[in-house]
Amino acid sequence: MENTNFEEMGFSLCQQLRDKDYAGIAEQLGYALAFDKPVDLAIKKDFEDALQQSRCNLITAKCEVTVRLFPENDLELIRLIECSFKSSEFRGNVLAEIIQSKTGIYLEQISYVT
Repeated sequence: MENTNFEEMGFSLCQQLRDKDYAGIAEQLGYALAFDKPVDLAIKKDFEDALQQSRCNLITAKCEVTVRLFPENDLELIRLIECSFKSSEFRGNVLAEIIQSKTGIYLEQISYVT
């Protein structure tokens, strides 16, 4: 895990979302908010809902990736990788968050943020 390029992982997620490769994301990362739904369909629904709310144009939107370390914690969370689709036309963004914990790496959530 130490050799993983986390920024590259974030940009890869952005590209997979642009390409609508929900099955690939599901296989690579899983999805914490899938609950009892098929993982790829849960990712698709949440991403499409966030896109609709933000009115973000994926063709012109810029993907920005930020990697942050969590402070020491009891939840064993290590790193947050924020992948944000930013559109100059609208105020809201689409945010996808990857979490690295001591037990693995997973897609935490996809949401619309202002």
